Amino acid sequence: MKVAFYVRPSRDKGYLINLRVTLGVGEQYRFSTGQKVNNIKNWTGENVKRSRSEPNALQTNHYLSKLKNYLNASLYDLVKEQEEINKESIFKLLEGFKLSPQERQKNSSFDFCNLIGEFIDLGISGKIKKKDGNEYTKTTLIKGYGNLQKHICSYEKENGSIKVNKVDYKLYQDLLHYFDEVELEKASQSRLIKDFKSFITKAQLYFNIKFDNYKKELWVKPSGESLNTYYTQAELYKLLEADLSEIQNHKTKERVRDFFVMNALSFGMRISDLRNFNKYDRKQKDGYEVIIYKQQKTSAEVYAPITSLAKDILKKYDNKLELPSDQKCNEYLKEICEVAGFTKTLKLKDKKGDVIKSAKKYELTSNHTARRSFCTNAYKEGLDTLLIMSISGHSTIDSFLDYIKVTKEEFAERFAQTDYFKLMTSSAKPDLRIA
Repeated sequence: MKVAFYVRPSRDKGYLINLRVTLGVGEQYRFSTGQKVNNIKNWTGENVKRSRSEPNALQTNHYLSKLKNYLNASLYDLVKEQEEINKESIFKLLEGFKLSPQERQKNSSFDFCNLIGEFIDLGISGKIKKKDGNEYTKTTLIKGYGNLQKHICSYEKENGSIKVNKVDYKLYQDLLHYFDEVELEKASQSRLIKDFKSFITKAQLYFNIKFDNYKKELWVKPSGESLNTYYTQAELYKLLEADLSEIQNHKTKERVRDFFVMNALSFGMRISDLRNFNKYDRKQKDGYEVIIYKQQKTSAEVYAPITSLAKDILKKYDNKLELPSDQKCNEYLKEICEVAGFTKTLKLKDKKGDVIKSAKKYELTSNHTARRSFCTNAYKEGLDTLLIMSISGHSTIDSFLDYIKVTKEEFAERFAQTDYFKLMTSSAKPDLRIA
């Protein structure tokens, strides 16, 4: 699949810039972009050279770049969602691209990630300015709002587009849960919430978009614990044995379930790393096999032993790990875990013992729960923390301990099982020497 531009002579002076989308051999679709180049010598094949004869080159190139990026991302989404791609679906995407943010607000093509991108583009071009009339700096736009856009795009990729009427307190809670799942530190979460609130103000001001369900005072900086969950080894085997034959599209959902359990019991990978499983090197060691990969998030190299369970599940699917989109996997996992009976209500209490958050266990389950389950179970089994981190890829002990689901009582219980504690509580006095 390829998106490219080409030119053809105009009936008037100059050349029209057209769009060509190639889906495969012999399957091409052509569309007009509405853009023009005056002199054919100024066309590079991708954009327009800046010259006296091309006074609008900068704006034209900006438009073409945005259009190409938009189409590539949108077509990729259609492929992942297994939607049909044809001339009509591409034309619909192009119609959505032409809409203003205000028009998109009433259209299914609206999403928050694109809105942030549009604000950044307009700020860089100088078309929108601060209240005092000064231009936004590129640092503010790219480092600040660009970072916000990156995380919101990732959230939308897993959970679906954020529509105007969905910007509410539930979204705030969902974002915090997602930030926890992808292991963002509290300081980073606070900064993102601050930038999100700031952007809402700007979207209302510059794009005249009304977020009727948004209440600024409820979007406070995150602090303290968050409500999330993990699955014990027994629960994971129960999930693996659950009968899913009666639910719709059960074959695909069984595959999602199987690879979720495989990851939770064997690797603890982030979903972005798990998706590339088929590309990783596998090497035979003395009596066992390892998979070797570089984490997308940290670029850290990981050597992970392949368990017998992982080999059995991979063999079931001809050693090919294939999954639906992140968003579909999250939806399926919630349904699967509900069917499997994980409906217990989990509660988060404050220091006074009052319940501040609650949710069903299956509602808190997502792709990232497999990673949290792996780390927590390995820790509770007594594995050395640094050994677990070498498999999970956590970079610091603080981030690892903050990530796992272990209570203070369980920490104490684990300490009580150590040789040191047993030595200190033994009736026989240890041979102690003063240095």
